[in-house]
Amino acid sequence: MHQKCPVYQNVDALPHTDPAEIQKNLIAQLTSSVRWTKSAQNMIADGATEFVECGPGAALQGMLGRIDKIVNALRCIRLTLLLVTDSSSVLFLKK
Repeated sequence: MHQKCPVYQNVDALPHTDPAEIQKNLIAQLTSSVRWTKSAQNMIADGATEFVECGPGAALQGMLGRIDKIVNALRCIRLTLLLVTDSSSVLFLKK
């Protein structure tokens, strides 16, 4: 079964839905350069407008702000449940 939501992987900065390909790329990522900027640019080009950084700090928010001034970058320090309701909506339930 393929994923409904594509997984953008830093190894090639492209979206993937095939579980075997995702697994192969995770292994390749161990020894490859991180292509985070290109991954973010590709997600934006594919229609992503909101990003959520989970955990302390705001490094990714800062990088996203330099990549694209229009996208919305949010920070979530404590996350209990992340529910993706469709391809463009995310619902957060926090403690």
